[in-house]
Amino acid sequence: MEILYWISFATFFLWLYVLIMRNGVPVSLSETRYLVNERSAQWGHVLWIAMCTLVALPLMVVWLYHIRDNTDFSRILVYITCLGLIGVGIAGNFKDTQTKFAWHCTFALMSAAAAVTWIFIYSPLWFIIVPLSLFLLLTGYKTGGRSEGNLTGKPKRNAIVFYAEMICFLAIYMILYFYFK
Repeated sequence: MEILYWISFATFFLWLYVLIMRNGVPVSLSETRYLVNERSAQWGHVLWIAMCTLVALPLMVVWLYHIRDNTDFSRILVYITCLGLIGVGIAGNFKDTQTKFAWHCTFALMSAAAAVTWIFIYSPLWFIIVPLSLFLLLTGYKTGGRSEGNLTGKPKRNAIVFYAEMICFLAIYMILYFYFK
């Protein structure tokens, strides 16, 4: 089970690390799909789907294993969170049409809402996650959501959505690692 956790974790953070080092902090996690596309147009969408799937499926297996004694509603929230992330990957070309944008946003909001709901209802570590979330969101608010890619020298960009997405992912990874370990 632990290897699946690390596959998901490593895939997610290596994806972000490489793209942030190359391009600076993105506006959102979904924008990284287009940042890959700048270098390899034919593989951008395939890599994005592969990343979302390699993050979501192992995470779902590990998460379901650790909450096997919880309620059905808890498991439904896990399914919605992880399958929503795969939906985000499939609808990754969200800048192409309004329909794809609508599907992409629906999957993203569904996934985030299910993850946050699970954290607040079922996680014993929510008292750590709430202050961390407030700190990161206030930091984003204070800076106007602007982040500079210091190491890359890229210009400042509004990245408040990116910070909010990172809070969700970090919270889930922290809960699975520290509480269920």
